[in-house]
Amino acid sequence: MIDFLAVPTTQILMPALSPTMEEGTIVKWVKKEGDFVSAGDVLCEIETDKATIAMDSDEEGILAKIIVPEGSKSVKINELIALMVEEGVDYTKVEVPVDMGELPLFYIAHFSLLSTAITLIPDKKFSDHSEESILLEIRQYIFLY
Repeated sequence: MIDFLAVPTTQILMPALSPTMEEGTIVKWVKKEGDFVSAGDVLCEIETDKATIAMDSDEEGILAKIIVPEGSKSVKINELIALMVEEGVDYTKVEVPVDMGELPLFYIAHFSLLSTAITLIPDKKFSDHSEESILLEIRQYIFLY
């Protein structure tokens, strides 16, 4: 069965570290992908318009995916910079979420139709995760019913 949220994640967003901060630079990641993180641990160092500040984690878990690498400049506040998972979850299976606002309309419509078809087909188990095989199974289901 297809699970669009195969690995549940916690999003780590670029924080506003000062009242005037609009963007910052990820100077250094202190934690690496796969590292255990306790609440209060320093995740990374961020350079603002005024200073370089350590960003502490509010969450506990495994740092699964660093999305914005060290040295990245002009990272806007509230931009996704990393993903964490609970301890015991296979962090290597984490996928970066797609920002639907950046996709062409055709792909959004295609994804929406595919998602709707999958949820509307009762008790259907999709044997393969490839898009082509899913579409084939959906077509076969539609023609049978």
